[in-house]
Amino acid sequence: MLSRTLFCLLLLGNFLGCKEQEELAAVCPTTCYSDVSGDTEGVGTCKAGRPLCDDKGNVLSCEGEVLPSHEMCDGLDNDCDGEIDEHVSISPGSPDNQCKQCGRCRGTWERCNMGNWYCDYAEPPALSDDTCDNVDDDCDCQRDEDVRENHEVVFCYTGPENTATLGECRPGVKKCVEGHMFCQGEVLPQPENCNQRDNDCNGMVDDVLSSYTGNDIIFGIDVSGSMGQYISIIAEVVCQYSQATQADASLSVQIGLVTIAQPDTSYELALDLTDAQTFCEALQDLEHPGSYEPTISAANAVVNPSNPLGISWREGTKRTFIGFGDEIAQSSSCFEHWCSLEEEINQSILYCNMSDTNVYWFVEEDFSRYAAQASGCGGDVFGLSTYAEAMRRDLNDILDDACAVSP
Repeated sequence: MLSRTLFCLLLLGNFLGCKEQEELAAVCPTTCYSDVSGDTEGVGTCKAGRPLCDDKGNVLSCEGEVLPSHEMCDGLDNDCDGEIDEHVSISPGSPDNQCKQCGRCRGTWERCNMGNWYCDYAEPPALSDDTCDNVDDDCDCQRDEDVRENHEVVFCYTGPENTATLGECRPGVKKCVEGHMFCQGEVLPQPENCNQRDNDCNGMVDDVLSSYTGNDIIFGIDVSGSMGQYISIIAEVVCQYSQATQADASLSVQIGLVTIAQPDTSYELALDLTDAQTFCEALQDLEHPGSYEPTISAANAVVNPSNPLGISWREGTKRTFIGFGDEIAQSSSCFEHWCSLEEEINQSILYCNMSDTNVYWFVEEDFSRYAAQASGCGGDVFGLSTYAEAMRRDLNDILDDACAVSP
């Protein structure tokens, strides 16, 4: 009986021991961390959590754990790799980029350092853009806007000393244009011409002994439809003028004709240098085809030393262009009021000095731009009129016998 009792107690003890072992095996862990990609626990912001288990010890959730995340600009190691805010940046083309992107700041990345955004400029923006270099130094999308000479009047003169206020010479004002400082509007000494002006700014007018052997005159006439009221008067006055000048053998005059407002070519040499009779006959046959009137370009072609019109200039003669037009100054590339003709006018002046040709205009409007070309070429501007005597008087003033031909 005792043996049976002991056996039963032994069985009961074994059963209770097994049960205790199962309960011990089901105990919930004290911490949890679910990132298995690397050794990140405890690095940066990453930390273990507190597990929530079922009655069998299985972890159902890990409350409070912090796993690696996308790195942000916050001064923390979000991706738990031991570095803070690394490779956090905003590209230049992104709308979130707050850096200046004009001028020398173009292409700047916005980067992060220890929780703070900064612009990684190759060269910091200047406080102002006061250097004439055609560069947007302060990165405000404007160039050279703070250059002093563009806001204040600063006089300048690059000609010989003591000539700035003599004769035709005038000082200009400094201007910054496309990164270069110019003395805008200055008038420098030019070779002396027989035009009742002190062109070389030495204090004396027409102090030159002419060596010209004759006069070659090209008349440029706008033959567009709007010139109808003037054409017959111009033809009459110019013809009489030509005959009168040629009657004086000492002047040795030859005359040619350039028509402006041709439909296909804009302007052309309608009649090469010839005698007054042939010229007058050509004037009687003038047509009025219309089209635009590149007056400035026509004069430019006449004075061009490369002679693109093929004019038969005589060696050693005084060359003169006399134009007539009733429209605003125009060029072959631009026909509007707002067009800037400064470059072509300056080119004309250079050509005039090279070819020793004077330019005169009879015009109805836009005197300033015609005057810029004429005065730069040793000539002048007169009013276009239906009063024949007035134009005849002005034409007579153009040709000065005393200095057009050697005595």
